[in-house]
Formats: sequence, structure tokens, C-alpha cells
Amino acid sequence: MVERSENLDIVEEENIDHIEGWVVAENPDTGEAYYLNIYTNEQQADKPEPVVRYEEEQKAKRGDQGVITSGKGGGKDLIKQKSVLEDMKAISAIDKYASVGRQATEYTIENAPYSADSDLNFKTLDTEFIQKVSENDFWEYANSYVVPKSSLFKKFTIDQTLSYQTNNIDKPLTQVSASFRDITSQTFKNILSYCGDRSSSKDLLGHAKKLMKYGMEQSSEIRDEIIEQSSEIRDEIYIQLIKQYRNNPNPDKVVRVWRLFGLISSAIAPSESLYYPLLNYLMSIAVNEEIDEEIRRFARFTFKRVHRAFEDEARKREPSADEVNYVEARKQIMIPVYFLTGNHTFVAIESYSNAQEVKELLLKKLQIEKTKWPYLGLYEIVDRKDHLEERFVENHERICDVLAIWDIDKAQNKQDKNDYKLYLKVRVFFRLYDHDIDAVVMYYTQCVYDIIHSRIPLTEEEGYHMCALQLQIDWGDFSERNKVHFMEKFAEYVPVRQINNHTAEEWWAKIQPFWTNLKGLDRSDARWQYLEWCRQQPLYLAHQFYAAFTKRGEEHSGTEFPEFVILGVTPEALVICDNKTREVIQTYKMHQILTWGISTEYFVPVTGDKNAYEKVYFETPHARQIDFLLQSYTKLKLKQPIPTTLTKVTHSTKQQFGEKPHVSKIKMAPRNAVIFPKK
Repeated sequence: MVERSENLDIVEEENIDHIEGWVVAENPDTGEAYYLNIYTNEQQADKPEPVVRYEEEQKAKRGDQGVITSGKGGGKDLIKQKSVLEDMKAISAIDKYASVGRQATEYTIENAPYSADSDLNFKTLDTEFIQKVSENDFWEYANSYVVPKSSLFKKFTIDQTLSYQTNNIDKPLTQVSASFRDITSQTFKNILSYCGDRSSSKDLLGHAKKLMKYGMEQSSEIRDEIIEQSSEIRDEIYIQLIKQYRNNPNPDKVVRVWRLFGLISSAIAPSESLYYPLLNYLMSIAVNEEIDEEIRRFARFTFKRVHRAFEDEARKREPSADEVNYVEARKQIMIPVYFLTGNHTFVAIESYSNAQEVKELLLKKLQIEKTKWPYLGLYEIVDRKDHLEERFVENHERICDVLAIWDIDKAQNKQDKNDYKLYLKVRVFFRLYDHDIDAVVMYYTQCVYDIIHSRIPLTEEEGYHMCALQLQIDWGDFSERNKVHFMEKFAEYVPVRQINNHTAEEWWAKIQPFWTNLKGLDRSDARWQYLEWCRQQPLYLAHQFYAAFTKRGEEHSGTEFPEFVILGVTPEALVICDNKTREVIQTYKMHQILTWGISTEYFVPVTGDKNAYEKVYFETPHARQIDFLLQSYTKLKLKQPIPTTLTKVTHSTKQQFGEKPHVSKIKMAPRNAVIFPKK
């Protein structure tokens, strides 16, 4: 058991709990002190860099008088610690990409970087893993699982069976069920057509996608016997590709086989029985110096994809046309990730990259402190004509699956011209200090986003004031010269539910006196004023979810709720609001929430105390997201690491709550995104 040490080697004048997660802990058995990060559980004997930096800031604050020149203030979730060292011109990691984002390189296959997987160094891989790959000889597998080709007068060897041919196969190469034999004949036709050995009216992409579809359609089944059978198709496709590579006399067709190998391994995984033998075969090609280097690079590239396809969960969608093009060229896929400031930067990903990996690549690029990483997430926003669809992308999700879903949606809704973007957002809000410029900017931009989209209600006069602060932050002191810019972009400054109250000219006239009164206010202080106003609002830092009030438990009767509500989860409370006006109906502070239950259809908070409590049933498809946030904020208060995944819900509504599932009252969006009407 680790206990907090009373002998902290950290400046304590401001009564802080920790410094970027670091505290001094004491081993109760030995009495030895060490540094512990309460978020990551990292331990070290030497003083961490954030602690060193903080102490230097505190010394500077004391000045010659030896006293702290500024102290704590602002509230439980927003602590204002104004540092005399703060550079008023300091910019956040996100701000650094403001100019880059507006003039960002538009990446194509030609200027995208090559995948590092082509240069995979087997010596860097886990020793036990490589040993297992080496021990599972592919040809031993082939002798057991490959069916030798035969004719009326001749029986062929395995080597001959797994050799290139230009005509279709008469029977499967492996031991597949009779019901799958026609499929194996079709998959080989697709391979022949893709590689140029068979004429077809379908283009190469069509043949590649059809192959992937065969493998993915079968793997999407959930019954055990179907999964077992579907692995036969996936294994057959891999063996067919090996056959068409071996002894192929045409160098151009060999390259096509390997391109197809890369595509297939980016989409489907081999069975457990083929996994290690297949890697064994690929490694034997990759390390064979007598083989052309380009082919060896293809083998290394494919090795990594087979490994990830098997270790990760199955893909949800076949690759998009763009992904296919990048994989064929062995290039990384350059995706833009946006910030709520409007700017963006590019991240180089692989077809197997999941949201956690992409987030880490992005945060490394931005040089965001690692202690903040668990609290940030990638956020998917689809901007449709009359509403926004928003959701956090879970850590395990493949980003290329998200992109593929967007492609399908675009094709189905060509006339709508919807906009699809990934954003970096704060998912779990942590304690904020004003010397932490990166966090300040992220909190500020999310507050601006909530106000502009009318998720934090405010009066029209409050709207003038907040708009003026935002203009002061963006453009500095008032000037008539900024009128043209404002007229062009006033929708970025005025709450969406108030924007039609006046013309752009009228808005300019009404905001002008508020902006003039801010003369001389620097950017940093203007941000703090903006955040300080937001902090007084019940929905400050709230993630909001639509729900339908279903019923109360039998224990007590409380506030009456309308049929449809907004459930807002903040670091301090669960806030229940009117779904149109955002007027607060009920607020449950965290200490009032005794527990809660979730199912696929319901969120049920239990509030009160041990003497008097009540349950309230809300129908919502977002119960798991609400549960994640409540768990996270509870863990933060206990100084424990927050969850990394959503809670799995295996029970039905009837099992959990004794009710039969019914037709949902809540309008559903793809993948449980939250729908926010624009008006």
C-alpha cells in the first residue's frame, strides 16, 4: 500500500494536490520516498521535469521578497495561478499550427511518405514471437493442409500445386467445406484478373474489393461454426496468393501479386493455424538476399499487416478507394486532424492504425505532455444540412474504418455535400492551471464551440459580451478595419440560436461597444475572462447526450421531467436540462450519485443518501459513454487512473431492468453518434 508522504519535496504554499500528476509517495515498509504519477502509475527516484519546472516558477513568483505573488483561486475545477513569468505572446502547441493549417500541404500518393513497414527490422521484434515464427515452417503446414493438385493420369507435388498458373483452379487449394467451393473458384478468378492473367470488364479496384468482401463478409458472422468456416475462405485466399507468386515468370505480375497481398493483409486475418506458418513464409522471403529487394520490401510490408490483422479485432468495413491506392503504393495515409480553432495538421497513419495510436502520434507531434494523453481523444464530427453528428472514436477503432464509413456515406448522400472531420478534443476534463497554455487553449476553444453551437445557454446581451471577448482574443483591440473580416465570418462568433435575431450589420453595431470596452486587455487575460464566465454556467465542461425520461423508481417521487431531456456530464455533476432550451431541470452533484446502472438502452442513476434514494430511468443509446465519464470523474477525485475503454454491456434491458426492449424514442445516428440539431 502506497501512502502520500508528509515530507513533500514540492512547494506547498498554494496547497496544490499534485503537479501534472506527480506526488511524493512513501513506501510504508522501508520509509523511502519516491515520486509517483497518480495518472500513469509511473515511479521514479529522481525529481520529474514538471516538478523541477514548477519549483523554478515558484521561485520566480517569490521575487526578492521571498513570498508568493499570486495564489489559488477560481473554483474546484478551474484554478487560476497567474505566473509573472508568463509570456503574454506565448502560444499553445495548437496555435503553432494556425498558419500551417490554413496553408497545409495537400498530400497525394506522390508526396506522401513511404511506410516504414517496408523496412521492418526483424531483430527489433519480440524474441519469443520471432522464435515461434521460425519454428512454424510454412511447408510443414502446406503438407498438412494443402490439397495436392491431381489429374486423371498424374498427381502433383505440393511444390507443383503451389506454383503459378494462368487458368482457373479446378478445386480449392485447401480443405474447405463443400458449401465454400464455388467461392474459392471465384476468389482465384479475382486474383487472376487483378494480376493481368484474365481479361475482365471490372477494374483492378473492383477485383481487390470483391476479394476483401468475401473474407470480411464471412468473418463478420458471430456464430462460432460460421467463424470456423469463414477462416477457411480467408486461408484459401492467402494460399492462392502464395501460389500465384511462386515461379511466376513475369516481374510485373509478381509486383501485382504482392500489391494484392498487401491489400488482403490490410483487411482480413488468417486463421490461427495459418498465422505463424504464413509469417514464416513472408519472413523467409524478406531475409533472402537472393530475392529482389523490392519483393523483400513487399514481404516485410505484408508481414507487419498480417501480424496486426491477426492481433487486432476484425475490420468493420472494407478499405476505401483512397486506402487501397496508398496500400498498393506502400505509402502512409496522410489524414488531417482538426482543432476547434479551425486549423489542422496532418498525421501519417497505416491501414491498421487505431485511434489510440493516431492520438499518440498527434500528441507527440504537438509536444503535449504525456500526463494529459489519457484525457484527450479523437472526435468524429459529421456536419449535415440540419444537424451535427458527433462522437468520440474509441481507442481500439481503426481510423481507416472510420474513413471507409465516411466514403460509403458520401456515396449514398452525394446531393447533401456533408462534411466529415476528425478533431482533437478534451474527453475528460482535468484541473486547469493558467500556466498550462496548451490546456487553456483547448478548454477555451471547447467553450467557444459549445457557446457558438448554443450548448451553453446565454442571453443576447451575454452573447454580445462573449462575442466581444472572442474578437479581442482573435484580433486584439477594436478597429473599424476589422469590420470586413467580421462581416465575412460573423457566424463563427454569434451563437447559432441567436444569429437570425439580427443582420450581420446589426450584430456589428451591437457588439462594438462591448469590444471597445475591452481595449488593452491582452489575449491571455481575455481567455481567462471567457473561461471565468463559462465556469459559472451549469453546463460548463459538459458532454451532452440526448435521452428520453422513462420513469422513476418506486422509492420516491421528485422533480417532474419532460419526455425528452439533455443529460450533461460535467466534472462536478450530472445536469438534466430541457432538450431545446438547455434550461436546467435538476442537478445531481457527484456526491449525490450513489451508483448507476447501464444497459444497451438505459441509463439509471441512483441518487440521494443511504436513508432516502431514488432511481430515474432514462432511455438513451449513449449509456456507455455516460458511464465512462462518471467513472472517470470518480477516479479523478480518488486520484486513480481513469478507464481506457467503455464498459462492455452483455445483458439485455430485460435482464438488467426487468423490462422488454421497445422502439427507441431517441433518433439514432450511425455508431451511436450524438445528434445535435442546428436550430
